[in-house]
Amino acid sequence: VTGTNIAGPFAGCLMAEMGAKVLQAEAPTIACQTRGTLAWSQNHRNEYSITINSASPAGKKIFLKCVEWADIWIEAGRPGSYAKRGLTDEVCWKHNKKLAIVHVSGYGQFGPAKNKPSYDVSGQAMGGYMYMNGVSPTSGPLKVNPYLSDYATAYNACICALSIMTNARITGEGDACLLYTSDA
Repeated sequence: VTGTNIAGPFAGCLMAEMGAKVLQAEAPTIACQTRGTLAWSQNHRNEYSITINSASPAGKKIFLKCVEWADIWIEAGRPGSYAKRGLTDEVCWKHNKKLAIVHVSGYGQFGPAKNKPSYDVSGQAMGGYMYMNGVSPTSGPLKVNPYLSDYATAYNACICALSIMTNARITGEGDACLLYTSDA
């Protein structure tokens, strides 16, 4: 799992609880915003953790070594950030043709809103949760706690990853899935 906040790491946590060996990789300059809180312990439980600078040649080499033994890669970075480093899906499949890849982003990997920052509250607003959760039909929208969009996205990422992995074991070829937290 590469990604710092809730959706990606919690998807890995769910798989770790099912018995998977999960490696959570964080960038050296971008720590998880929940680090130091109880949420970090919940969202990263049962995972191994490393720090990799995949933009450096040494970090890229370590990353690709991890890809070689992995069944699944859940990537929750900015759209295109790994491709800019030369770590495209195709490059990863050259190192592991059965790799299941799940890309998690706020507003998708393509299009005019792809670089727009996304948080759980924006996912709830865009997905309609806040509207449905109002106190009454005439009241304003009300956010659901804790982090509903992120956790729903994590469950979907887990399901997609396991589905791709199962298919890869049958066909011998990996695939990729795109998930958007703002459409959770």
